[in-house]
Amino acid sequence: MFRDNASIWIVANDYKLGHPEFEYIRDWLLWFNVPLVTDSTPNVGPWRLVTAWGAELVTQTGADITKIEAGNLDAAVVAEAGLVDPDIIRRLRGRVGEKRGPILMSGSLDMSEPWYMESFEQFFHGPTETASWQSFGAPSWENLIVFPDGREDQQIKEWEAELNEDEFKLKVACEVAKPSELVFPEFDVRTHVKEMNLVVRNDRGELVEYPEPVTDQWGFDVGRWNLPKRDPVHLAIDPGSRGAYAVLAIRLYDDQVFVIDEIYMRLAMVEDVIDECKMREWWRDVNFAVMDIAGKQRPAMASHADIWAMDHNLGFYPAMTYTHIEDGIEHLKTFLKNPLNKKPRLWIHPQCKATIKEFGLYRYRTVKENRPISEEPVDNNNHSIKALTYYLVNRFKPGGRGMRTTSDKYIGRRNNTHPFVEPLSERGGPTHYKSFSDWAMTDDENNLNFGVQSSEYGI
Repeated sequence: MFRDNASIWIVANDYKLGHPEFEYIRDWLLWFNVPLVTDSTPNVGPWRLVTAWGAELVTQTGADITKIEAGNLDAAVVAEAGLVDPDIIRRLRGRVGEKRGPILMSGSLDMSEPWYMESFEQFFHGPTETASWQSFGAPSWENLIVFPDGREDQQIKEWEAELNEDEFKLKVACEVAKPSELVFPEFDVRTHVKEMNLVVRNDRGELVEYPEPVTDQWGFDVGRWNLPKRDPVHLAIDPGSRGAYAVLAIRLYDDQVFVIDEIYMRLAMVEDVIDECKMREWWRDVNFAVMDIAGKQRPAMASHADIWAMDHNLGFYPAMTYTHIEDGIEHLKTFLKNPLNKKPRLWIHPQCKATIKEFGLYRYRTVKENRPISEEPVDNNNHSIKALTYYLVNRFKPGGRGMRTTSDKYIGRRNNTHPFVEPLSERGGPTHYKSFSDWAMTDDENNLNFGVQSSEYGI
């Protein structure tokens, strides 16, 4: 702020979340008797101040990505950073890049998205070889103005007695922990989120006919998966009547489930969702779909299932599945961690950002005094998870496959007669068939390949 004509933004999910940081900086400037030629704080829209030497501080909302594309900044501040989409951070890096400016982030670990907590933990001990980020954490009791007795302050002690261990770590101690309300504490981004390359041949020149893990030099950690370039794709659909409409594109190999892509649209018509699906590379490989049984319900007009089944869309009806919430949750958990060997059977492509986000936000209600405990989670942040649950129940749970549909589209594709798939003879190259799916593939060599400086202040 003391550089001539400096430009600094405070970015948050909405304008109001950026107001406290704006007020801190303005009070600090006034304490230094800095003359302000502009000091605008309207009830609606961005706040803005300008110093006598032209330095400008403006609040921006992350809700409008286009506004973040336009800046050339000396620095950026992200308020309640744990709530923002990581895309916002990547875009801000482009805005400060020309002037080599810093990005400063603040926010609580509690209710934060998975990327924020992981980045805070990753960079707590300083920058790495590939990233120059540094994270800092300050527990609430280090604010001696609010808690004059520090760690022994009575309020801190009361919180420690009232909260469980993980809640106290997240809300007060500024330590990384998984919230106790998480529905799927088994989910780990480092384990379940993996790059997936759709290839014909691996690095050794061998034909890829089944998923191949690409591990580190010691053969322990899976860095990415090589998947066959062309294979059947299954759709898991949650026709969200409110919130979001979620469609997951899935490859299934025995009991290994790979979520290769997602469609996640808010306030969208089913026709718009299908049009988006048709634009994806995998659309011509879809041979099976499953959705919530509510997809059949649409009084006085065609249902979601009817629209998906139209000849110019899927050409067949999705299977309809219903399962009790808790049963579906327990079934999904067995794919995050196989009860027999404790290993995952489910992996998600990093581009499925909404799905990954849901695993960090889908929670049970916080237990409070004088309120009955609900056995079911809060029905929010769970659209992709619902779709995935329908799919897993349909394909694997006893009785689930009884509601499965037979796809003429799939039969046509296996015979290479479906209009969405060109005949193999026209694509050229040798043809081979997989024993487990009878799926034809050409020997196509074109492979398809589908931080943070954080200041944490406790409560």
